[in-house]
Amino acid sequence: MHIYTIRKRNGKKRLIYSPSPQEKHYLRCLVPRLTELAQSLCDPEVVHGFLPGHSPVTNALKHVGFQYTLSLDLQDFFDSVERKMIPDAEYLHQFWPPETIRTLAELLQGANGKVFPDGRARQGLPTSPIIANIAAAKMDADVKKLIMPFSAVYTRYADDLVISCNRLDHLIEIRWRIKSIVEAHGFTLNQKKTRIQWAGYGRRIITGVAVDDKGIYPTRSVKRRLRAALHQKKRNVADGLAEWMCLKLPNPNGPKRISRVQRAVSKFVASKLNPEKKSN
Repeated sequence: MHIYTIRKRNGKKRLIYSPSPQEKHYLRCLVPRLTELAQSLCDPEVVHGFLPGHSPVTNALKHVGFQYTLSLDLQDFFDSVERKMIPDAEYLHQFWPPETIRTLAELLQGANGKVFPDGRARQGLPTSPIIANIAAAKMDADVKKLIMPFSAVYTRYADDLVISCNRLDHLIEIRWRIKSIVEAHGFTLNQKKTRIQWAGYGRRIITGVAVDDKGIYPTRSVKRRLRAALHQKKRNVADGLAEWMCLKLPNPNGPKRISRVQRAVSKFVASKLNPEKKSN
């Protein structure tokens, strides 16, 4: 397994574990069973990252209509996850039959050195996103209990925790109480990335999606990047940004509004990249 570092935008370094093709194939074979476990343990209303039928768009939709949003970030999310943070058999019996739990235990035991190299679920491994979701399931349940009396909504996309409600004093109280819950489950908040957004200042930005009291929209940043890509004739970049601007739901039967946006954006991009094909 190759280990190297990359420089993050803030100048710090991130440690990346790159498995060999054989190791990557082995780890990918574990993903379906681990995903099945994650779907059993994780609250589908809360967890929107690395699960079928969920995405940054479904995450943002949960926060439509609220006045205040608290955004939090878990520091070194994958690297914080250890083998001991995976729920034990006694807890899993609530969700899975004994034979399934034994199978999972055997899989993790045999792959322990590969799933947790140097004792952690490392960045770059195919299994780490699902393992991290499983490890955070109990934390999510406790955070949901915390916010319940405040008529708030809580979602998590990977290491991004988002809580929205309609009273600022409630959100501030949640902010101070959530720290102890996160740390009790083995994670750490990145205080520099904690922020509160108010709808009175404009649309709130949640996992890269603009949100207001009516719906979701592409951000100005993405629109600017799309215009730049079109100007520079970067077809692949423009296509990717246009696809993101459609804000499509994982469910193919999503709202018609999103489908209309998709058609309009695709037509606009095609006309800019192939002006000779525009109809007279």
